[in-house]
Amino acid sequence: KTWGRVKFRQIILDYFWIPRGTWVMSHWSRSFFDAILPSFVTEGMIDFSCGDEVSGRKVNSRLQAHSTSGSGGGVVYLPFCLHCVKEVTAAIDTLSKYYTISFLHKSELAEHALWSATNSIDPDVMQRQFGKAIAQEEVYCKFKPQEAYSAAEDAHISKKEVIQVLRGIEDFEDIRMMKLTALKKFDPEYRGSTASDIVGVTKGGYVGLKNPSEVVRGFDHVGKATKKPSKAAVAKGKAKAQQPVAVPVSVSEASAPATGDAKKAEKSKKRKRAPTKSAKPSAAKKNRAKAKAKAKTAGGEVVKKPRAKKRADKSVGKTSVSTPSETKNSDGENKYITKKSKSLEKKVDQGDAAKTVEVDMTAVTPLVGASKQKS
Repeated sequence: KTWGRVKFRQIILDYFWIPRGTWVMSHWSRSFFDAILPSFVTEGMIDFSCGDEVSGRKVNSRLQAHSTSGSGGGVVYLPFCLHCVKEVTAAIDTLSKYYTISFLHKSELAEHALWSATNSIDPDVMQRQFGKAIAQEEVYCKFKPQEAYSAAEDAHISKKEVIQVLRGIEDFEDIRMMKLTALKKFDPEYRGSTASDIVGVTKGGYVGLKNPSEVVRGFDHVGKATKKPSKAAVAKGKAKAQQPVAVPVSVSEASAPATGDAKKAEKSKKRKRAPTKSAKPSAAKKNRAKAKAKAKTAGGEVVKKPRAKKRADKSVGKTSVSTPSETKNSDGENKYITKKSKSLEKKVDQGDAAKTVEVDMTAVTPLVGASKQKS
């Protein structure tokens, strides 16, 4: 009223600096969303024109050719931050009477007057003169799902209700603004139908939201998107798919003949299952083993000890045992010679009287060379 009933095609909430915490709660309070935003419509402050045409006649045509004021009127832009989403959801019953609420993709920011004007400035000048990066919407107009999940509960809106709205937004990571479009029924120049339940004309509220189960790139998918497989990976998958697949047969394993590696595996299993026999060696085997260990050659070679031949001497009542030893003859060949060992007495029962008989035992063995030829 002070300015003479001035109207605005676009009303924009500045997004170049949005401190988190108590600042947004005190500056963008609940009353801003459920009282001030509706008053823009009720007080007639919204200009519904597109900016260069009013009632069919051109206005500011010379300026509009170089305009950076965006496109379309009758809108309010809010930054896409968690605080704004929460407060709009809390005031949705009131705001639905005056606005439809949609979400602006970053590829559509050219219609946003402040963004369009800002991007006409040289980025170096923007940083050097104004101390701001030119793409501030990439800093303050997006947030992660974790921020919503970890946020404190609000007295007038539950966290569950806010998250339910967020889950219905397609391309959640590419959203940068919330767009509140005034209903057409408040436009003085509107001559269309004013029937009830016409979205955008007589009915407001959220538009464009999907069932969370139908969203492809949304709030629930942040950080879970899979990369597109490379050509090499696709080719590898096709080659693997073309490999022959083993088809199960009806012949049972028990009746099927084992071949090749299967036979070896079966034998190995049988050997593992078979218990080991721990039979004790006989006394004769033990004696033969001891004799073999003692009978060694001078060079350390073990030779088979020949059996000693017994020879009875009737005239002598003692038994003599000769054991073989190895030596060399004049031709350099190895041969066995006998050496008389100590006499052993042996008692022989002859009827009732026990007599001692002396037997001279000699062992004659062939030459080593001859034995080798024979073997």
